[in-house]
Amino acid sequence: MIVDDSFLSAQQIQDVQDRVIKHGLDIPWTLAYNTDVDNGKESIDGDGVYNSYQFAAGLTPHMPAYNYFMNVFQAFISKHKISYNEIIRVKLNWLPRNSEGNPDSWHMPHVDADTEHQVFLYYLNDSDGDTFFFNESYPLTEGSELTLSKRVSPVAGKGVIFDGLTYHASSSPIKSNYRCILNVDFK
Repeated sequence: MIVDDSFLSAQQIQDVQDRVIKHGLDIPWTLAYNTDVDNGKESIDGDGVYNSYQFAAGLTPHMPAYNYFMNVFQAFISKHKISYNEIIRVKLNWLPRNSEGNPDSWHMPHVDADTEHQVFLYYLNDSDGDTFFFNESYPLTEGSELTLSKRVSPVAGKGVIFDGLTYHASSSPIKSNYRCILNVDFK
């Protein structure tokens, strides 16, 4: 796992926030109830898991926003000398505040795809609503339980790359108004 909050300048971080938060230019937001609603892959239900409304926006290469956010991804992978062959999915997630939540609970642990891949997360704003990473990888053996490995707090401009077969989960902010991230799955 690589966690880096210094791959973009302060002005670039502000530009990304403005693109989504102030302008929302050509971003096709969709309201969903379950945070892994479009994943269709292995998800694990259990203690501490809760669902929450979120807005999700799938981005495709013909959209101007896609190219814009791919520049953020490119900046991270260039700095860390990471190569890739294929982009699987690019999307934005916007989770509103859930003031009745528990900071130690998370949404449905999942993997984004059931084949080898990497995941890049980019936090667009400072927020509570951590991302939880578990020790276990896909596929789980029957009867396995997930154990927490690490949690990463959203800070504007922070990027994270991790093995996509690692179970992970988002959580809703309790104090902040929202939590917004860019999610790129790639091989």
